[in-house]
Amino acid sequence: MPRYRKSRSVSAAIDQVEASFDLTLITRQRSRGIRANASGRQVAQKFERLLDDYRSVVAEGADLKEALSGTFRIGFYAPIAPAFLPSILSSFVHSSGAVTLHLDECDNDAAQDGLLNGLYDVILFVSENVRSTVEFDVLIKAPAYCLLPRDHPLAAAEM
Repeated sequence: MPRYRKSRSVSAAIDQVEASFDLTLITRQRSRGIRANASGRQVAQKFERLLDDYRSVVAEGADLKEALSGTFRIGFYAPIAPAFLPSILSSFVHSSGAVTLHLDECDNDAAQDGLLNGLYDVILFVSENVRSTVEFDVLIKAPAYCLLPRDHPLAAAEM
């Protein structure tokens, strides 16, 4: 569907492009409007090639997103994994069987070491003592708990 713009905005956009290239790209004629000159046609062809390349990259990216394959290595801290792993994994593992999961239970330090050393593609861990080179997103903020039997001496202690 063609898009229609006001002539002032088109003219301003052309002026801006010409100024940035320091070239005259069009010839303005009152009775005939505007026409691309030789430089304008050459620049237009280059922009068309750039747009085609852009569209191709976007299409390939969409294909890659749909076609996950290979081995996905996850290091995880066992106490928190059951709350998150099923929903995380189901979001990208399809019935095609093209993705092989390698799950490795470990502690927080081993998870971070494995991520930094390339052993894991992603880790799921508690964000305590996080190494400065590890970037992470917080999935949930929760206080620490200590569960005790009622008759334990610490059960009645003030915290």
